[in-house]
Amino acid sequence: MTNALTRPTWRWRWLATVALIALWAIMLYVMAGSVERAWLVVRGAVQGRLPWDLYVVFAIVLLFPWLGHLVAPLTAAMVFKRNALANQEVTLSLDRAGIEGSGAGIQSRIAWSSVRRVIETPRHLFFAISKREAVTLPRRAFGSEQDYQAARAFALQQCGATPESR
Repeated sequence: MTNALTRPTWRWRWLATVALIALWAIMLYVMAGSVERAWLVVRGAVQGRLPWDLYVVFAIVLLFPWLGHLVAPLTAAMVFKRNALANQEVTLSLDRAGIEGSGAGIQSRIAWSSVRRVIETPRHLFFAISKREAVTLPRRAFGSEQDYQAARAFALQQCGATPESR
């Protein structure tokens, strides 16, 4: 679920990379005091005259927009264990009012109007209700592919969404 909710788009990744490079250029200009001195530092970096740890920091920061979403599942795994329904069986019901979930003495209802977006993967249908929360509808919970497709069509009609594929 975390990967489906947090994976940034390609456009966001490129914009973030360009923004990071622009921010570094501005910082370099301010620290160097002039364009000529800033270019001297850039030439020195290209020729390998800077300390190696600066290259490592530069690479990590530039790779973060591309690989940063891989950190989210690790964080989510640690937080998941503290969840009251962690590793518990949950029953979901879909009706015209919304999605109702129950399990381990807990009952919750989410209105269709609370669903911000729908994300579909080969194994799950996620109803995102915030940037980090979603109701997960696994395909394996259905007796057949036709049952899954019927529930999927009903849910999409109720929340008026087109699923994003991941």
